[in-house]
Amino acid sequence: ATTDAVVHYLARQQTNAGNWEITIRSRPPLEASHFNVTALSVRALQLYASKGRSESVNQQIAKARQWLTKTTPQTNEDRAFQLFGLHWSSADKATKQKAVAQLLASQRSDGGWAQLPAMTSDAFATGQTLVALHRAGGLPINDPAYQRGVAYLLKLWKPDGTIETAARGELR
Repeated sequence: ATTDAVVHYLARQQTNAGNWEITIRSRPPLEASHFNVTALSVRALQLYASKGRSESVNQQIAKARQWLTKTTPQTNEDRAFQLFGLHWSSADKATKQKAVAQLLASQRSDGGWAQLPAMTSDAFATGQTLVALHRAGGLPINDPAYQRGVAYLLKLWKPDGTIETAARGELR
């Protein structure tokens, strides 16, 4: 009953444009991406909506897919979750490949990705992007861009198993 109530609430939060909006915008990138909340809402509806809601859920997912396809991502979080959302909403291959190309184009010369355009590469953005590219975009792990991302992450690893944070979040 609780799951049904939450699914009902979530379904009602979709905007007329087809996305879900984040209401707290205090800490980018996690609390600033409509792409993130839209992709995760699509996935939640798929996984938790009762079978009796399948027709309305399919319509909502199609509407979200349109929004994800037409809306331009601004941050790495946006681009990664655009790809996840397109994958989860069963977008066509060409649309997903365009999102993959945008993510690949934003890879930095050091092999990593940055959370925001004015920031340097960091482990969070790089790891998130590699997962999105592989899981949602179908990029093989032996792809040169993927391997450069892994090499970037390995350079950040310290002997005690922690990640070097000096490069994380620095403004350029």
